Amino acid sequence: STPLLVLSCWLLPLMILASQNH
Repeated sequence: STPLLVLSCWLLPLMILASQNH
């Protein structure tokens, strides 16, 4: 298991959501 992959998997959508919310 690669924590980095999982991190980017939920980090990317999170950033997009934050960008849209702002």
